[in-house]
Amino acid sequence: MQVGGAGKLTHEDKIEVVQRGKSVINAIQMRELTDVLHFLNDDVFADEKQHLYICIDRLDENWVDESLRYLLIRSLIETIRDFLQVRNIKIIAALRTDLIERVFRFTRDPGFQEEKYRSLYMPLRWTDGSLLALLDKRVNYLVRQTCTKKAVGYSDVLPPKAGKIDGAPLIW
Repeated sequence: MQVGGAGKLTHEDKIEVVQRGKSVINAIQMRELTDVLHFLNDDVFADEKQHLYICIDRLDENWVDESLRYLLIRSLIETIRDFLQVRNIKIIAALRTDLIERVFRFTRDPGFQEEKYRSLYMPLRWTDGSLLALLDKRVNYLVRQTCTKKAVGYSDVLPPKAGKIDGAPLIW
């Protein structure tokens, strides 16, 4: 096709050319991704006793320009879904609910079905008690390593009151 020939195409023809190009590229990329996943499964992570966990966090911070962030996060989610095929790898992306909703809202393309992604979610809900227990475990781990052998909790390092306010509510 000549350079000037693109001007003679109708809008519908241009869309069709772009769609055909994308489908060819997608088919090639999917074949290559499948080959990589098979290689990882069969040769790299073949030991059933060895598990690898990859945790991705801080995606809500300013690590990339806003115009690209949602597209990159959506691509990450697609890639994580593809990696479900690899037996011994678990990839965990920590995303707040509002961020995932924005990702899907700003990257929605024709035929997109958000419900197909819901099986990938594991919503976390924290109660006061579970947050305090987590804080206790973290404080205990940090203090026991450097200061003492006895169990230590948040109440051992935080004041019981700050003015007229109990210490535990200060956590939130």
